[in-house]
Amino acid sequence: MIRGFKEFGDTSRKALIIGYSDPVKRGQMIGSYYLIRDLIVSAGAILGAYLWKLGPALNFLGAAALGVAGTIFYIRTTRRNRQLGLKDLEKELEMRQNRSN
Repeated sequence: MIRGFKEFGDTSRKALIIGYSDPVKRGQMIGSYYLIRDLIVSAGAILGAYLWKLGPALNFLGAAALGVAGTIFYIRTTRRNRQLGLKDLEKELEMRQNRSN
């Protein structure tokens, strides 16, 4: 049952990959995605086992540090994207106002 949760959302992930990829290379893109994902998961499992061997607290601290780093990265990225989107909207409004005058 728990293994089934790994594939939760798999359909939407595949749809996003298919939507953004070249129609001729869709199969290759899906295969590449799963190869990269599984290599990262495998490396994470090996790193987790090593940290556990050093002490369970290191595993927790490592996960907490990665969580904080991911949150900071997400906030910075979304803030930058919002600022760029706002600039694009301002340019669009300016162009429309110039056309109406």
